[in-house]
Amino acid sequence: REKKKLTSNEFPIISIVLEPKGESIETSPLMVGYHHKFRVILDNGNVIQRNYTPVSQPLLSNGKVGYKYFIRIAPGGQMTSYIGKMKLNSTIAVQGPIIEKEMSAYYDHVFLICAGTGITPML
Repeated sequence: REKKKLTSNEFPIISIVLEPKGESIETSPLMVGYHHKFRVILDNGNVIQRNYTPVSQPLLSNGKVGYKYFIRIAPGGQMTSYIGKMKLNSTIAVQGPIIEKEMSAYYDHVFLICAGTGITPML
């Protein structure tokens, strides 16, 4: 739906917005710890899967709610290289949202330590 390059360094970060396909797809609200599993089949037949955490749910021009991701294009990374080469309005298989562990809403204070790509779920 949308693809923008956010940085121009050695490891560029792109912003992509995905629009769920189909009329019957419900768009679940984002919760802490949710992620989506991206799945692609490469030209050689190999299947690769990676998990990505959406950072927001923008309202699209057609009235649907999409999912926005920030993805760092890693040199030699199979999935990120594939995503980096995708054209606008391409299709990718996405499963989810998936939650590994739900945080309780009863904590007064939460201290989180994260680094690298692990920072997105903490935001």
